[in-house]
Amino acid sequence: MTEITTLEQAYYDLIYNRENVIVQQKAVELAARLVMENKKKLEVGTMAPLDLQSAQAQVAQNQAALLLAQSQEGTQERAVKRLITENYTSWAMVELVPTESLSAARPYLNLQDSWSQGLAKRPELIQARLDIDKQGITLKYDKNQLLPELDVFGTFGYNGSGKEFSDALYDVQQRNEQFYTYGGQISLPLSNVGPRNTYHSDKALMEQLVLTYKRLQEGVLIDIDNDIGTVRANYDQVQATKAYREYEEAALDAEQKKLDSGKSTTYTVLQVQRDLTNARGQEIQALDNFNKSLSQLSLHEGTTLERLGIKFEIKQ
Repeated sequence: MTEITTLEQAYYDLIYNRENVIVQQKAVELAARLVMENKKKLEVGTMAPLDLQSAQAQVAQNQAALLLAQSQEGTQERAVKRLITENYTSWAMVELVPTESLSAARPYLNLQDSWSQGLAKRPELIQARLDIDKQGITLKYDKNQLLPELDVFGTFGYNGSGKEFSDALYDVQQRNEQFYTYGGQISLPLSNVGPRNTYHSDKALMEQLVLTYKRLQEGVLIDIDNDIGTVRANYDQVQATKAYREYEEAALDAEQKKLDSGKSTTYTVLQVQRDLTNARGQEIQALDNFNKSLSQLSLHEGTTLERLGIKFEIKQ
């Protein structure tokens, strides 16, 4: 589950990096379009050369940001390949194209349900319970060694006698001379130092195992509580960044119209373009964080394999 969660989160990061490349490409296109418009205005004498230069500088800056985003995408793609193959050379030239985009549906979160899932399905808790059960059997055996020992015995058979072996065998076959014995023996331990020390040692180990289990339980509950808080915060962040991006898109459209009518400046339009690019970047980053936080919650609930429909089987 840990390995799959690592891969899943790396996959979300890959989607983010690919979408970030698109964001930077749009930023280059916006700035390049402004350059083209400013050139036309410069030719007719309605714009100063400095305005054109500032737009061209923004194009160069956006192109640098695009190159960085493409480099980061490549790095993340190689990280995903490392998680899914042991033969990197055969995957080196393969392009990984995610089949989905980042999204954020309103999550159903119930702390009590998540706690119940975690306490029942976390593998370390299951292992801890098995260790306690095994130690309980050992402790019962140790305690039994401190009790008085009662042995009951009995024998039954037939005797045979005669001058020849065949005569004795004949008596046995005829069951002429039966015999039997029975009795009992009780042993009372006096000091029994060795078994007592073993019992006390195993009892202390049992207490330690129980304490470890309780600490694991507490850790699971805290992890899940933290995860649910993170998921909620990340979902709210997605909604906030979406609203921010929509506002900046509207602001850029309005500012562009003002520029066309001579009521704004190139500097102002470039500033709004930068704000829009920043808003788009924040939105996809929030979506990435939200999806990764859901993945982390599933890991701490112990439901990763179940959620992804993965059947895990151990073959001897």
